[in-house]
Amino acid sequence: MIHTNVLKSLSLFAELDEDSLSELAEGAADVILDGCEWLVREGETLEFFVVLEGELELTKEVLGQKVRVARFGPGEFFGEAGALFQIPSLSSIRAVGPSRVAQFSSQLLQALVQGPSQCGVTILRTLKERLLTSEQYARDLPSARVVLVGAGLITDLAELRTFLKLNRIPYAWVDRNRHPDAVPPCIPASYLNPCVVVDGDKWMPCTASPRELAKALAIRTAPAEPIYDLVVIGGGPAGLAAAVYGGSEGLSVALIERHAIGGQAGTSSRIENYLGFSSGISGDDLSERAHKQARRFGAEIVLTRKVKQIRKEDNAPFCIGLDGEDSIQARSVLLTTGVEWRRLEAEGLDRLVGRGCYYGSGSIEPPQVTGKTVFIVGGGNSAGQAALYVSRYAKSVTLVVRGSRLEASMSEYLVRQIVSRGNIAIECDTIVYAVSGGARLHSVWTRNSVTADEVERRVDAMYVMIGAEAKTDWLPTSIERDEDGFVLTRRDLTEAGHCTDGAQPFHLETSLPGFFCAGDVRHGSVKRVASAVGEGSIAISLIHQFLGNLPPSSKESALHLKLRS
Repeated sequence: MIHTNVLKSLSLFAELDEDSLSELAEGAADVILDGCEWLVREGETLEFFVVLEGELELTKEVLGQKVRVARFGPGEFFGEAGALFQIPSLSSIRAVGPSRVAQFSSQLLQALVQGPSQCGVTILRTLKERLLTSEQYARDLPSARVVLVGAGLITDLAELRTFLKLNRIPYAWVDRNRHPDAVPPCIPASYLNPCVVVDGDKWMPCTASPRELAKALAIRTAPAEPIYDLVVIGGGPAGLAAAVYGGSEGLSVALIERHAIGGQAGTSSRIENYLGFSSGISGDDLSERAHKQARRFGAEIVLTRKVKQIRKEDNAPFCIGLDGEDSIQARSVLLTTGVEWRRLEAEGLDRLVGRGCYYGSGSIEPPQVTGKTVFIVGGGNSAGQAALYVSRYAKSVTLVVRGSRLEASMSEYLVRQIVSRGNIAIECDTIVYAVSGGARLHSVWTRNSVTADEVERRVDAMYVMIGAEAKTDWLPTSIERDEDGFVLTRRDLTEAGHCTDGAQPFHLETSLPGFFCAGDVRHGSVKRVASAVGEGSIAISLIHQFLGNLPPSSKESALHLKLRS
């Protein structure tokens, strides 16, 4: 409870009469913070706050780095813009040391602003000054931490460009021939090949790997601990959901992802039918929100690492071998690797992958398709979303569909949008059987399966999205799979007669005890983002039960015994 004399001592409220002070005190929340405790995080609802004791720091995440924007001491206030305009917080605020804050609702703030006292004038004047200051702040913000330097299309940096794009890391592009003055000075004058510059003072050659670039950006590429309650393999929707729920419920969690957070869903330009987003949400936005949420709850996100081997002996933890010779242990494992794009059998394609021919939409960059002629091969939702996105920039987009009707394989809302887009052509009953080109793609040959007509077209870029395959041949032989490589879990194992010893695995548990599976890689799963998120969430409850049944020698130091209340 905040007393009126506390508010009266603040210059902001000094001129208010006793009745107004009493009304404010009754409606205020008395917020006590420990040192380093967060008051508001970026993206959360923001109220109007006045510092009573201690000091608070306002920070903003800019290009993956936390930047300190301001500090507030006793008597100072903040949050007026968010509370008045009902917008989420653009920054995060936490206590520097033990602090006390008065929190007021937007209704109370409105009453202050609309009232006759000097208090409202002060709040509005400060709001105006901060808006003017924010203009200069926006001008001073860096546009990118990464600069790619080369000439022309810089095809030698395709792998690094893809890594940056998939992980939502902005980068600048400098053509040394057209803009020699823009080349960062840290690059040796004698080095003329394409290269990468990070933070203006670290450069690396075009042969650098995504992992080396990730390290330069201070992205975690190795687990911090030797053992975890749960290791999640794969960073798509199911894996992210498991990391969020596992971390929030007290498990020590490491998520291992070899490419980028979000998986195939993260490359979707728009997910229109995800619950709670009436206007839709992009895959990378949804993935980035989940990524931040998982880290907030303490989950470790490890990128650019591939799981190569899994071993399990008796009551010992799982031993998980990573590429690069590192290994970690886990008391339980959740497989959420999803699926990979099926390869297109077309003459000449393998040689041109990455040079005009691409699998999936993750490699689509506006500069590559602006004003160009683009082919997209596939008739599913991913292909439809990619076609709509590319059509914003390309001269023309041709959607090549093997089936006779697009409606048979694509959601109706996408079909309607595609048909209404003037620069998208649909060719059904058609396959791509050959491609050709020198340094880059030049031509595509198609065949109509009904008329047998064959046509050669000049094409600048082709993106292939023709279905997916489960890549699970690296798993231990003790984990049962169907003929297509999808992993069997409880019901599938029972129906297939793999539970003959009477022991019933948990739902989503595989034939190897403690090894769970969720999302698209699981046999019989529903291939939807919401379904994957649901399975990843459910898996955590099951993993808690599994960990609780372990013998004492296997769990005596497990962090899952320290569940948060």
